[in-house]
Amino acid sequence: MTVDRHGVWLLIAACCAVAVPLAVAGELHRVAAREHVRWRESRLRLIATCADAALTGAAIGMAVAFGALTVAAIFERVSG
Repeated sequence: MTVDRHGVWLLIAACCAVAVPLAVAGELHRVAAREHVRWRESRLRLIATCADAALTGAAIGMAVAFGALTVAAIFERVSG
């Protein structure tokens, strides 16, 4: 089995491009709803929350890409 490196990077980028904004938006909403935080008063906390959510979203995107590649490799192995 051969793997196209450009395709893998595109898959990782696409998964991360979807996961990062969803994670950031979800985390901001969750923290604001739970703790009634006003982001104008706590800018450092806003930056920290966004950075944490962005890293979490990137990790989720890479995990999804890994799962897709693993499933594709298994299918290739079974069928080939």
